[in-house]
Amino acid sequence: MRDFSKYLLENIKIRFPIDDIVVLLQILVVENIRKSGLDLPFFGINELDKLLDIFGNDKKCGKETYSKITDPVETRIEWRFFKRLVNNNYLECNKQFWNYILKDSFFSMNYPNIKKLAYIAHVLPMSRAI
Repeated sequence: MRDFSKYLLENIKIRFPIDDIVVLLQILVVENIRKSGLDLPFFGINELDKLLDIFGNDKKCGKETYSKITDPVETRIEWRFFKRLVNNNYLECNKQFWNYILKDSFFSMNYPNIKKLAYIAHVLPMSRAI
């Protein structure tokens, strides 16, 4: 059993390296946003820039070109307002918040790029476990 646990932990570390997308997406965790306090204007900017390097540019793989998932300029604008919205209005735990937000049409219209990142945050861990 000890060897199995050791192998499992090593496998998890390989699948989820420290600088992985999963870590970057933690800027979307409600508690992390609310804990930022006076640093709210600066919270998540570096992580968002890295995420936009990944999801905000077209990608070429062989002969295929894949369109960007998010618009970098619009996402940065949305992020500024989204952080304030969360910090000022939401006390729910992260799971309840995102269950509500991902279904809400107002949020879809006003924060479409943040919503795309949230979907990625919810799907990525499951897809990597396969």
